[in-house]
Amino acid sequence: MIIVWTRLNHYRALTFTEVYYMKNKGFTLIELMIVVGIISLLAAIAIPNISKYLRESKRTDAVVALNTVQQAQAKLRANCRWYGELLVASSDPANCAADAAESSAVYPGAVSGVGLSENKYYDIAITAGSASGTAYTATATARTGGPQKSDADCQVFVLTVNAANPNGLKTSINSSSVESTATTDTCWK
Repeated sequence: MIIVWTRLNHYRALTFTEVYYMKNKGFTLIELMIVVGIISLLAAIAIPNISKYLRESKRTDAVVALNTVQQAQAKLRANCRWYGELLVASSDPANCAADAAESSAVYPGAVSGVGLSENKYYDIAITAGSASGTAYTATATARTGGPQKSDADCQVFVLTVNAANPNGLKTSINSSSVESTATTDTCWK
């Protein structure tokens, strides 16, 4: 039994329950270290997965941009005898020149024949010398210093439209500059 001095200037005895709760106010260091360890373990598992999913979600920026190029090229081809080899800003009219090398398709924000994807993760271009009356190759390359440069499997998206692939052959190139071993669905989903 513990006797304590109260505010009314007299002593009184405390019950066992009151004594127990007086001793157990707060957390011990061991309990805090266990909580910190659990949080650290969860963070070690979650952060790499979140980074991976963010990188994969940004791939859609390249897919949307190349689909925009494909639509612009189809529109140009409907009015010309060939596909364009240059991209021009949407304020400029599509140019049906004397040959494919001088023709241009409209792409929003294009400067000097190269465009940026909507969220600016990729440079969009038509491969030099690939445009003709029946074919062209468009690429979306991860921008230097951008967040997608760390996406090792899908550094460059390649869309090749030709007579054998009128809807476009979709491939990708990895960070080693060789065709990616990742399936087309992995990069182009």
